[in-house]
Amino acid sequence: MKLVLSSKKLLSGLLATGSTLVLAACYGVTAKDLSYFGGSVADSQNGRGIPGIEVCASQRTYSACALTDEGGWYHLDVDPGLFHADYDLCATDVDGAENGLYGAQCRTIHVDQVDPSEDFLLDRIGE
Repeated sequence: MKLVLSSKKLLSGLLATGSTLVLAACYGVTAKDLSYFGGSVADSQNGRGIPGIEVCASQRTYSACALTDEGGWYHLDVDPGLFHADYDLCATDVDGAENGLYGAQCRTIHVDQVDPSEDFLLDRIGE
């Protein structure tokens, strides 16, 4: 009896694994399967990363935001549904003059864009 149960569990596991592999082989893994992405925000004059910039992905009533780190890199955790339609990605200076004053920049990311990662070059303002 124990051998029959073990065989059933083994067969069940093999079928589940096999069907997952078949689906991945047929349809592939795309950027739409991701739940996170990132990029960088840098000064347009010197190319240095800018810390403290808020980067937000927004679509209709949904938005997800992250701040850039000391090197100007951001990483956004997003709902995978975000990739099913066009969305806006904006970089905004929210720390005031602490790291320099920069103008905001937004762009529309289209649903057919394979790689959702985006890099921004922001212009200093008020100098």
